Amino acid sequence: LRIAPPSRRIPDIRSWRMIFSDSEFQHRFFFTAAATVLLSLTQVAAAETNSTCRFESIGTARIVAIGDGHILRTADGRMIRLAGIGMPYSGDGRTGPAALASRSTLERLVLEQDVALAAPPDATDRYGRIAAFAFVNGSETPVQYTLLAQGQAWVSARVQEKACAQALLAEERKAREAKWG
Repeated sequence: LRIAPPSRRIPDIRSWRMIFSDSEFQHRFFFTAAATVLLSLTQVAAAETNSTCRFESIGTARIVAIGDGHILRTADGRMIRLAGIGMPYSGDGRTGPAALASRSTLERLVLEQDVALAAPPDATDRYGRIAAFAFVNGSETPVQYTLLAQGQAWVSARVQEKACAQALLAEERKAREAKWG
């Protein structure tokens, strides 16, 4: 066992407190960390969007309202259920912070935006909602991937396409590893 010379000693806790108490250092540190995380998420999402959850296009629509959970209402009156994911419900009188955060994120992503929709052939559920993947402003990444990677949604048990389920689970895994959501 070799002991480092005194000039190369690891700083004690008081030195670390002094370094982290500097507000300029804190801003740079957290900005750099946030930028690194966002960049890595963007690169991984771009690498994984090789059409694993691409289905036939059913057109574009402007989103005018967010319903409960993961339901979108379009300007032409269609109800769209974001396929492959589940989100906390907010309309049952027990609105918690997770439901509010998920809804806020979804609103920020799609409300008053033109969205391209892609759905499998049997996409309408018993309530007349269309289960579809939503792509905002010509993006190659579905909104579902973003919600999952940010920890605002979970993968539904109703995903039928195996490759699509694996891609969705990979996005959910990122949030779990980062302990988000």
